[in-house]
Amino acid sequence: SIRVLDKKGNQIVVLGGKEGSREGQFYQPTGIAYDQNGVFAIADKFNDRVQVVRITVDANQPRK
Repeated sequence: SIRVLDKKGNQIVVLGGKEGSREGQFYQPTGIAYDQNGVFAIADKFNDRVQVVRITVDANQPRK
């Protein structure tokens, strides 16, 4: 799973949580990149893909 924290170390959101190939699930995430708008690109090694999600602090939910 991937945990996103704020500047104080408080957990904002958890992505994944359980291995799998469905949207929002990962099978060995190995890399991550993000921008100032809260868009994350996550390399998912064994699913051979990059998932792109946007983190919204208000809703506490990842959005595509």
